Amino acid sequence: MTMLNIPNTLSLLRILLIPVFVYLLNYDSSYGLHMATAVLAVSYLTDILDGYIARSANMVTEMGKILDPLADKLTQLVAVITLVIKHYIPLIILIVILIKEVTQICGGLYIKFKLKTQMPQANILGKIATGMFYISILLLLLSVPYAIYLLYLTAVLLIAAFANYIILFVKFKKQSCNNLN
Repeated sequence: MTMLNIPNTLSLLRILLIPVFVYLLNYDSSYGLHMATAVLAVSYLTDILDGYIARSANMVTEMGKILDPLADKLTQLVAVITLVIKHYIPLIILIVILIKEVTQICGGLYIKFKLKTQMPQANILGKIATGMFYISILLLLLSVPYAIYLLYLTAVLLIAAFANYIILFVKFKKQSCNNLN
C-alpha cells in the first residue's frame, strides 16, 4: 500500500491549509475573515473524510497514524493561537488546549518509546470534542451570537477527553509494568 494515499494526502492538505488560514484571518477585511472561515471548514471536512476513507477503504498506514493527529494538533493550536492574538477567543481556551495537547504528546511519546507500545486511537469523547472545537470556532468566526458558550462547553469536553487520556495512560503504564514482572 502506497504511503501517499488519499487519506494521507488529505492530512497533508490540512497541514498546508494552516498558513493559508492564518494569512486570510490576518487580512483586514470581511473577505479575509470569510475566506479564513471557509478554509477552516474545508480543513474540518478533510479531517472527517481522511479518517472515513482510511477506515472504509482499508487505507490505514503508519504514516497516516502520524499525519492525521499531527494535522489535527497543528491546525487546532495554530488556529487557537491566532484567534487569541486577534481577540476572538479568551486566553484560557489556549491554555486548556496547550496543557491537553502537550501532555498528550509527551504521554504518547513515552508510551511509544519507553513502553514500546501504542495508545489506542482517539476515543468517541475526543472525536466529539474535536468536532465541537471546529464547529464552535466556525460559529465564532461567523459571528453567531453565543458561540463563545459552545466554545466553553468544548473546553469542558476537552478536559474530559484529557482526563480519559490520563486514565488510559495510567492503565497502559500499569499493564506495561505488570508485563515486565
